[in-house]
Amino acid sequence: FPYTTLFRSNFISMYNVLKEINTKGKHKKYKEDLKDLIQLIIDYLIYGDKKKTQIFFDNFCELDFMQEFIKASKSKTTDILLQIIKSMSTLILTITNKPFLFYVFSNNFINNIITNDKIIESSEDFLSFYINFLKSLSLKIDVTTIKLFFHPEKNSFPLLENALKLYNHEDSMIRNVVKNIFLKFANLSTEYRPLKDFIMSLPIIKFFCFISCRLTDMTLELNEFAGYNVLYNYNNEKEFKFKYERLKAMHDDIIDEILYVNDVLGINDSQISFVFLNSLFYYYICPLLLGSIYHYQFF
Repeated sequence: FPYTTLFRSNFISMYNVLKEINTKGKHKKYKEDLKDLIQLIIDYLIYGDKKKTQIFFDNFCELDFMQEFIKASKSKTTDILLQIIKSMSTLILTITNKPFLFYVFSNNFINNIITNDKIIESSEDFLSFYINFLKSLSLKIDVTTIKLFFHPEKNSFPLLENALKLYNHEDSMIRNVVKNIFLKFANLSTEYRPLKDFIMSLPIIKFFCFISCRLTDMTLELNEFAGYNVLYNYNNEKEFKFKYERLKAMHDDIIDEILYVNDVLGINDSQISFVFLNSLFYYYICPLLLGSIYHYQFF
């Protein structure tokens, strides 16, 4: 397409600027410029993909842009890491060039960004972008790409491991994304044995216990709230509406959780089903049954 030589020259210049900032460690001084530069690099890649030209992808791989991204992400300026995460999310969701996508997923490039120590300690807004980044990755993972997310030296899957660190987050959106990522990996584990072994070992296997315990807490909360004829004891219509909406929300949350349990069991994997059903029995069914017997005898 026209102006190929000029665009290529600009792209190489952007690499040189990025490398110079990383080498001199001037991330804080040029923070805003660096954020714009990262976004511009990604825009060039998306534009090249749209125009079906390999020139930017070839230069991106040859010059090893990803290593410079990783160096920038490890700077003390969290805003730069956030910009990389936002830009890479857009790239991964937009890109149609499969060989380039394989390149981005390979050589632990993504794993290095995912496992950055500054992420879990960051703000709520940062975590929202981070979890969406993990979601973007999970949408692109399939049987052929799952092995690229495996860390053989540590025998782990950083994407799943870091997503599950947020499984008990107070934000329901983040919790739902985490659950969907786990479901996606659980499905893929039926065709990739190292992933199955990882899910069936500590600490990942504790996620089954968490779902069971959460379901128990939600059921007890609903029982406690509804046990006092809550809809018949109100002083005005506004109070009735508030109680009704809260009761309905609690009921809907439990239904959603049960449907998720059904989705996991629907994978039809005997090992996953055995572990999950045992977890439900010991952490959900038994506490509720024994609790009801104790409550009955006490009163």
